[in-house]
Amino acid sequence: MKRWILATVTAALPAFGLSAGTAAEPCAGLYRLQVSQESRSLAKLSGKPEPSSTLKLAPDHTFLLESQLGDAPTKKTGKYSVENGTVNLSLAENEALQAKLGDNALTLGGLTYVRVAQTSLLGCWTVHKNGLEDKSIRITFNKDGTFLFSAWNASSSGKYELTDGHLVLLWTKIDDDKVELGSIKKDINLGVDGTSFNIDTFRYERKSE
Repeated sequence: MKRWILATVTAALPAFGLSAGTAAEPCAGLYRLQVSQESRSLAKLSGKPEPSSTLKLAPDHTFLLESQLGDAPTKKTGKYSVENGTVNLSLAENEALQAKLGDNALTLGGLTYVRVAQTSLLGCWTVHKNGLEDKSIRITFNKDGTFLFSAWNASSSGKYELTDGHLVLLWTKIDDDKVELGSIKKDINLGVDGTSFNIDTFRYERKSE
């Protein structure tokens, strides 16, 4: 019986992006480009998008590098390996890059990327605009991985997933209508410090006391 259980669990691992006997890569996670205030101000004065870039190192040794350092965004993918404190990035276009690991950060092409800490969303979040809080629009995240949204005469609920600085909302109910899990969802990019996030045009921050 024990052998059957072990064989069943082992066979199921690839479906979750895992493999038996493979240790998680310690440096895996999301890294965000550290942008100076001078660069932000210059971009604003020039009427150009603020420089931004993220590097996601997945546990399966694949990576995703997304950047907005000019007028057009770029996206690069490939495989990575780690050796003696250096992350070797092998791109799909036969291009290779190297990043030097530091303390919760890495340096790539002379630029510093800071590791994004996992954020806890537990509790109630409300809409904030122009320094004012609107407590009538709120979303509450529970320990069991569910969320509840309410606003005026509308309400919805579902499940949420939080990984590497991204929040995914998966609705199961809108008002009084049930929704098939996964049929309606939204991928939300959390702020670097985890103190706010946007859903459409609404900015959410933790509910004040």
